[in-house]
Amino acid sequence: MQVRLSPQGEGASVAKMEELLDQQAELLKVGEDLLRRSSDAMREAVGPDALRKGYEVWMGFYHAVDWTESWIRCVLAMEVLTLIAAVALRKSETAQTVLFVWCMLVAFSARTLNEWGGRHWRSFSKQNYFDENGFFISTVLSTPMMVTQVVVLVNFFRLMVSMMIKTKRAQLRAKAKKDE
Repeated sequence: MQVRLSPQGEGASVAKMEELLDQQAELLKVGEDLLRRSSDAMREAVGPDALRKGYEVWMGFYHAVDWTESWIRCVLAMEVLTLIAAVALRKSETAQTVLFVWCMLVAFSARTLNEWGGRHWRSFSKQNYFDENGFFISTVLSTPMMVTQVVVLVNFFRLMVSMMIKTKRAQLRAKAKKDE
């Protein structure tokens, strides 16, 4: 069955189609403009000397911190031990789970620890590292804990793949025995 439009109907359909195409072209222009502006903003933020600026910021941070303070050394030692435990206990799913939860709890408590440190820093530190934005606590405490969490997640993935391989091999052996 074929539908025929009257000459008037064809004209109305063509006009409607042209209107839709015009609207689509306008939307594409808006999208292109947004994409161009966001690309320009990203290029400006990164810039050609972004690595040098980043290096300077990190070196400024490194030199601003007194790494000889005992409490900072204890925090760093705890983080190194946690990472070593994550690697050393990589075959134990229970140990990996405990380490993952430990890292998560430490990272989630960083804000509370930062607020507490900001109030009581004179009792354990030579200077106040605990700013309102939590830059120090995020850099020194949360980031290493999250790195350890990534190590644990990669290990969980490895354990999962290993278990899937063992299961598939057992299935294939069972099938081979059954076929004999």
